[in-house]
Amino acid sequence: MSAAKEKYNQGLQAEKEGRFQDALRNYRAAARADASFRPAFINLGALYSRAKRPDLALGFFRRALELGSDDAIYFNLGSECYKLQNYDESEKFLKQALKLNVRLLKAHILLAYLYKNQNRLDKAEIYFKNALKIEPANRMAALGYSVTLSEAHRYAEALKIVEAFLRQQRADEFMNNLRAGLLLKLNRTEESYNVYRKLAGESKEFVSFTDHLKAARTEADAEYERMFSGIDDRIQERTARLREKIARRKQLMKNGVMDSSARKNGIEGAMDLEEDLREDLKDMVDLSFLHLFNGDTEKALKFLFQARKMKSEGDESP
Repeated sequence: MSAAKEKYNQGLQAEKEGRFQDALRNYRAAARADASFRPAFINLGALYSRAKRPDLALGFFRRALELGSDDAIYFNLGSECYKLQNYDESEKFLKQALKLNVRLLKAHILLAYLYKNQNRLDKAEIYFKNALKIEPANRMAALGYSVTLSEAHRYAEALKIVEAFLRQQRADEFMNNLRAGLLLKLNRTEESYNVYRKLAGESKEFVSFTDHLKAARTEADAEYERMFSGIDDRIQERTARLREKIARRKQLMKNGVMDSSARKNGIEGAMDLEEDLREDLKDMVDLSFLHLFNGDTEKALKFLFQARKMKSEGDESP
């Protein structure tokens, strides 16, 4: 066995055992022993890539390319250039990888994200589609594509991508949450709420929190009553106040815009609608927690959902 091969094998063993400094030392020794021993340069590049040193990784991958080309080395070069935000060179290497292997999934995905970062959304869309043709249940591709479409306000198309993914990966909590948000954007409020309600019921954090509240009430009913005495009255008072404010605002608004006659005539409070909206948002969150403390998780979730909906609409208002 050659000295280069022996050092290389020692590097593999060290890497397998998590001794990365020893692995680096052995791979370097292998490269010094035989400057044409390509595997040593590839593994040196891979280790420096894992160490988040793309500048060093790139040099070893370039040396490996000089010794031989394949789709893997072109992808590695494209990946390190991407990390260094050298997008032109990254694009060139990734396309070279796809020339050698048109079904190299990770190259399609990385190109899609590269184009997305450059705001070349037409190109990004092509490569996201390519990735999903190769692997329909690929999470990175589905997530990137749906977010790209959503950012372009193409909510219905984004929803189709998310729902196609969820037909294969139903339990993905983040993608279900994204689906609920897209439904809300499309004004499919009831469907959106049902998704959020289901997520809340299945979420370990939410369930454990509500269980904790129930247990606390059981273990210390007297203390609970002292702390939360009159909670029903507080809920009723806050709810009535909120309804009154919303009714008042509706009188001053037409199609989501302040009534010009109200502004012109100086109706009291017409100029305070923005502040009212902020207070309403706070009221809804407060009511959500009051219901939660009172043991009514269904009503708690409804108010939290309405708060989320109000904030979403407010963020998009001019």
